[in-house]
Amino acid sequence: MFRALRWKWIIATLLISSIVFLSRLYEPSLSGDAAKYALIAKTMLKEGNYLFPHLGEEPYYKKPPFFFWLIALSFKIFGFNEFAARLPSALFGILSSLVLFLLIFKITKNKTVSFLTAAIFTLNFEIIRVTTVVRFESSLLFINLSSILLLTEVNFKRSLAAGVLSGLGALIKGPFGLLGISAAAVYYALTEKEKLKGVALSLGLALLIPAIYFLYAYSHQPQFIKEFFENQIFGRITGELKEGTPRSFFFYERLILKHFWPWNFLLLPALYYLIKGKIEIPQKRPFFLFLSFFLITFIPLHLISLKFTRYSYYLYPFLSFLAASGARRVGIEEKVLKGVIALTVIYGLTAAACPCKFHKDKMKELRPLTKVAAESFTPLGIDPGLPKLTKYALLFYFDGWSKNPKFLISDNCRGKAVAKLGKYCVKERHEDTSGDNGKGLERRDRAVPPAGQIHEPNGG
Repeated sequence: MFRALRWKWIIATLLISSIVFLSRLYEPSLSGDAAKYALIAKTMLKEGNYLFPHLGEEPYYKKPPFFFWLIALSFKIFGFNEFAARLPSALFGILSSLVLFLLIFKITKNKTVSFLTAAIFTLNFEIIRVTTVVRFESSLLFINLSSILLLTEVNFKRSLAAGVLSGLGALIKGPFGLLGISAAAVYYALTEKEKLKGVALSLGLALLIPAIYFLYAYSHQPQFIKEFFENQIFGRITGELKEGTPRSFFFYERLILKHFWPWNFLLLPALYYLIKGKIEIPQKRPFFLFLSFFLITFIPLHLISLKFTRYSYYLYPFLSFLAASGARRVGIEEKVLKGVIALTVIYGLTAAACPCKFHKDKMKELRPLTKVAAESFTPLGIDPGLPKLTKYALLFYFDGWSKNPKFLISDNCRGKAVAKLGKYCVKERHEDTSGDNGKGLERRDRAVPPAGQIHEPNGG
């Protein structure tokens, strides 16, 4: 395949995805789930416990550990910072674009359509947003697309590789790592049953790898099994999981039309020509494997009452293929190709020159206050009334917090505050001296800025 492709197409695909996915990793402030996942990886390195994720001192039973291992490895190489936390997601995004390019070339034998598919996938606001934060989706998409590409031809080596990849995917987010192999199993069961033996090998290996970990977890941390399987998997299906938002049955259709800009104008003509059989598909098997992956993801998402916008991530590769095929069919392939190049140049120049932030800096108020706290007082403490995700961000950025604090970062700023910025403040804990053994507040020999006179430092 690589001989027929020529390296210029592969280099162009890697260049566009690298510009788009790597250009925003430097931005300050990890907050929300990103700060939570970064804190888990940091705790692994600090405590040396790599088997069972922890959020600081709290056990975290919602996800297996493999993706956190990758972030921890990135921290080991690059230090505890935003770039290192986001890097694994971005690298998997780049690899996903490359694998998508190879898969579409396998289907169409057309370099331009393959390149346009990968570029349209990459130059999509929703894909950029999810790939440049600390999230699982890009790693799982890479694993599932790679499994489909491998299983377009079934033999022992390919089945083995697909099984190992999918097994690691299951150690990231359970069933989501098995979507590609499941799609292959459904396709071959309906069409070429003689190849099911190879797919069964892949599926068996993909189940065996996480099973070893889950059996160990059951014997050492049974609460992990209960939370992960009963709440995170079955609770997501039944709607009993206390996360996410109940949404309407056709939520994902509206979401796709909203988020697939600027390419959604190509979807309707592409669907029309696909239904009419007027889109050229030289290789039927890889196409129907790819279609099976789309359907096996798209249809069950409608049946789950709690719908998440990030789950649409797995749908965009097939939609990008439709958009690229539609552009070719209506004769605007060259114009779309020029548009892709122009968008990449504009995005790259903007990322290099513009100080504006792609990700909202939710730590803007808390970071300078916390820096004052870390430099001025010991031990430190966090107001228990702060939201949990805010607490996790504070724990990631600054070490040394105490269970029995004499000093608080708080959003309850009534009374005297040492320093204040926005709705948050630094205050001494006069009202509750439990745990401080009557010694009072230990202040370091540093000057503390007056309230409202804190200037935000650069970086995180």
